[in-house]
Parts: sequence; structure tokens; C-alpha cells
Amino acid sequence: MTKYDYNITKRWERSSAEIDEQLIDMFDSTHLLIGGETKSGKSTLLNAIMLSAIAKYTPAEVMFCLVDPKRVELSQYKNIPHTISFVKEATDVPHLLNYVCRYMENEYDRMESIGIRKSDRPHIYIVIDEIADLMVSSCSKEIQVGLQKILQKGRAANIHIIACTQSPSRKTLPAELVLNFTNRVALHCASAIESRQILNEKGAENIPELGMCLYKAPMKGIRLLSGIPCFTDEEIKSRVAFWEAQNFVPQTPKQTAHQQTYQRPNSVSTYTMPVVNGGDSMKTVVQLINVSVAICVALVELAILPFKAFFWITSKWFR
Repeated sequence: MTKYDYNITKRWERSSAEIDEQLIDMFDSTHLLIGGETKSGKSTLLNAIMLSAIAKYTPAEVMFCLVDPKRVELSQYKNIPHTISFVKEATDVPHLLNYVCRYMENEYDRMESIGIRKSDRPHIYIVIDEIADLMVSSCSKEIQVGLQKILQKGRAANIHIIACTQSPSRKTLPAELVLNFTNRVALHCASAIESRQILNEKGAENIPELGMCLYKAPMKGIRLLSGIPCFTDEEIKSRVAFWEAQNFVPQTPKQTAHQQTYQRPNSVSTYTMPVVNGGDSMKTVVQLINVSVAICVALVELAILPFKAFFWITSKWFR
């Protein structure tokens, strides 16, 4: 038993009043991974983070891209003005991630042109209810590439990922993704192996099933947190109904002036993301490249035409 496990075990032997109670805003994390077994409190914690965010920030400050393979956990937030996209099919996730990556690259170009190192536009949070379902889908490779790019480069562009999983194993959650999550939360896990997959330490298998978690943050190590906030369905519906009734239209310089909408054919998912000037120029560049390739092919065909004629005449002569 390591010193870390010994301290965790000793804490269960003391009264609950002696357990360190800390107020931590997990929403301020660059990227957040939440893991734990079924009925360990992942949805409760995720709802607490979402409700705290919409209570503290306006749609001009925070926007959500919701990915809900289960279709029931995040669907209640899809009509609030903070939400700019709601995706429920795994096959639509690569298109959403590609669009976010394109916005991220455009944002970096804009920041370079005006000489700033941190974006002054709204924070965009990609909230994924069950990331393991996406990693076992038919488009898992494309999803992993998109997530990896955002995890590595999204911070300065104000793009963040909050992901939950009840299957924190190496098969469903690659180590390359886990290492790029700056902040991690481990609720009650089924085994020490799953605890190590989330925190790189065992111990989450020993914590109570509800109300407590292990929280890992950069430069602060792993801490035991108690008193995870819990909201009732009535409280969630009340806050969501408040924002749905606002018909909020952001009027702030931080809000992107231009909007671009992408919709897949035969799909109900519509992604509306802010983009900087230059979206049309990108299409023009692609068109020019296609024309250049067609011209090169035509020139090659023209250059080999005499050789084709020579071999055709030679074959006819020897016959």
C-alpha cells in the first residue's frame, strides 16, 4: 500500500467533519475528464457544472457544443441560447470536430494578425456525455484525431472539452487522450485499474459511491472532495426554462460578428459556429487547387499522346 492509499484509507476512519471541504470551480478547467462506474454520480456532477455555468455566464461569454450519444442526458440543454450545436449520432461527431478545428485555426490566424496571445471571444465548451461510446463507433479514428487536436491546441483559442465516461479502460479511452486532459475527476470506480486509467493512481475504488470524488489538477496533485452538489429535476427545468424564455441575442464586441452554418445532407444536426473573415477565401483556394490539378493532368495526357500513337502504329505494323 502506497502512502497515497494509506492517507485515503485513514480518511474513511475519521468523522466526515474532518474531511477537507474545498470549493473548486471545475468549469475553469482547460479540459476536464470525469470517470466512474455506473450510478457513481457522473450525470449529477455534469448537471451541476452545466447549471453553475449558465447561472454565472451569459451566452456572450460561454457557448456549448453538446454531444449526447444516450440522447437523454444533455437534451434538456439543447434549446438554451448558450447551446450552438447538439449532436446525438456518432457519425456526425467528426463533422462537428472538423468544424471546431477549422474555427480554431482561423482564430489563431486572427490572433496572430492582431498580435494577441489569448482569444478575446466567447469560450466554447464541447461537452461529451459518454466518450467511450464514440471511441468504439465506426468513425472512432476520425473522432480521436479531432479530439486530440483540440485538447492540444484549444486552450489559447478558448476551446475546451468536458468528457464523461463509465468505461475508463485502455480500449475505450486511449492514453493519448487521457494525458491531454489537464483536470480529471474520479468517482467511485469498479477497480484500481480504472482508477489508474483516470488519475494514474489507485484509490478511487475505495471512495464511497456517492457524494465524494478524487480531483486531480495541474500543480496541485490529487485531492479528496466531498459534498458534490446535486440538483433536482425541478431545479434543472426551472433554470433551463428561464434561459429558454429570454430569447437572448448577444450584443457584445466579444461575440463573433459572422456566423456560418454547416448542415450534413439527410441529417437533423446543424452546426452553427462563429468564424472569422476568410471562410470564402478558403473555398476559393480549394477551387484553384482543383483547377490546377485538372490542368496538370491534361498536360500530362497531352505529353504522352505521341508515345501512345507510336506504340499503336508499331503494334499495327508488326501484326
